[in-house]
Amino acid sequence: MKALFELSKTGEKYSRTANMYSSYVNVKNLADAIIELAYKDITGIINISGEKPVSYYDFYVYLANLQGIDSSFIIPDYKEEDRYHNLNNDKRKLLLNTVIRDLL
Repeated sequence: MKALFELSKTGEKYSRTANMYSSYVNVKNLADAIIELAYKDITGIINISGEKPVSYYDFYVYLANLQGIDSSFIIPDYKEEDRYHNLNNDKRKLLLNTVIRDLL
């Protein structure tokens, strides 16, 4: 966030992909899920994320807004195809009671 803040002061544009998505998680929700997992006997991979994948562009605009800075220096760019990099989180919903809220 510090680097984003510093970049906002330079007047340069910052390009982030608007049609490539990832899974983000609120750190408090993640900590709650880890505590819950510590008391379970689970082996494997679980995606601890909200329901809605978020684009890199939307995430960086969100970070700028959290800091109260004008996000207009962040500009969207687009890849040829939409790409989703989030793992399916159905297993998390079956095994954990922790509520994982969407970031945006």
